[in-house]
Amino acid sequence: MARRKKRYRTGSYTSTKTGKKMWYRSSYELRLMKCLDHDNGVEDYEYETVVIEHRQNRVLTENEIRLTDRKNRSYTPDFIIALCNGKKLMVEVKSMGTLLSNPTQRKKMLGEQYCKMHDMHYILWTLEDIIPYEMRLGIDMPDHEMWLAAQE
Repeated sequence: MARRKKRYRTGSYTSTKTGKKMWYRSSYELRLMKCLDHDNGVEDYEYETVVIEHRQNRVLTENEIRLTDRKNRSYTPDFIIALCNGKKLMVEVKSMGTLLSNPTQRKKMLGEQYCKMHDMHYILWTLEDIIPYEMRLGIDMPDHEMWLAAQE
């Protein structure tokens, strides 16, 4: 059987803000972790710690999860971010090419439902969102100049 070529950069990163070792599944996630460590407005963050149980594109409540059989599906968003102002964000990181795909749109819908139930905000970020964030925080990356040129 042919092995699928690995497309994404994966590895571990120890947060300077939380002290936790986290595994990332893409270079975009790693870049966001570094931004969150540098951002003074971020109090804390976690990577892949929330599991959203759902069925037929609807988030299940705790009671429904306990009462149903094991035919539920689950979605694990990338980040839960606690801001210093008390707000909480759920962030999913995707490439620009997957934004309009059905799986990404389903995740967005489920994440928004979950956030509404838990007084949080859902954000879908791409590299095009991460680069300006890095630049604002003063994190230097080699692709910043290329990105700026494309904005002109």
